[in-house]
Amino acid sequence: LALPLPTSVICEMMGVPEKDRLTFTRWTDDMTYVLLGTSATPEQQSRAGTAIGRMTSYLTSRIEDSREREGEDLISVLVRAEDEERLSHAELLWQCMGLILAGFETTTGLIGNGIRALLMHPEELSKLQADPTLIESAVEECLRFDPPILATCRFLHEEAEFGGFQLPVDSSVTAVLAAANRDPEVFEDPERFNITRSNNKHLGFGGGPHICLGAHLARLEAREAIGALILRFPRIKLLSEEQEWTGSLFRTLSELSVTL
Repeated sequence: LALPLPTSVICEMMGVPEKDRLTFTRWTDDMTYVLLGTSATPEQQSRAGTAIGRMTSYLTSRIEDSREREGEDLISVLVRAEDEERLSHAELLWQCMGLILAGFETTTGLIGNGIRALLMHPEELSKLQADPTLIESAVEECLRFDPPILATCRFLHEEAEFGGFQLPVDSSVTAVLAAANRDPEVFEDPERFNITRSNNKHLGFGGGPHICLGAHLARLEAREAIGALILRFPRIKLLSEEQEWTGSLFRTLSELSVTL
């Protein structure tokens, strides 16, 4: 559920044929390591490079197909932007890769982690089953409590002071979003999973000019998937609290074993 739903949605939006959709899941885990930059190990850099090469080859073929038809999918829209010289070819390729990578990898993590959090807190699950209108605040708490993206990196364009330290221009700064989401100065009882939390200004989607462009779509998919699952299967329970994670840089479950 957590993988096929967002994969199908973003691929449908981009005009990717159904037969090719699960191919991406073999590449995107490795592609995430490019986000580590110079911090990636040689193995991670090699895996990311191989995956990006395969994705580039595939998307180049899809882009050329889009040039021959007047489609309304996202790849076709971006191709027209390139034709109108609003995007370079490199920007076109990276936009397509970014949409695919961000379009389902992180949402898969959100859905899986969210269901896991609810099942590990049965009193909160019962609240949601009794009042399905709580699904919006429940998803926000899932994003705060166990987000798919734990940290992000930024480079300073000017000097900054933080915690009594002076940070020079061009410094690389890693912001641990998951830690910020448990800040006791911001969140009351931050270690508690509480789906009725009213003041929930988490950083699950980042913030400011770099806030995730797909936040609305991810929220919608998570609300639909989690809400439908717990209502259709009211006796759903975890088979084990021990979990396995994918090889992705993101916090994404490889499977979640439950009984319905």
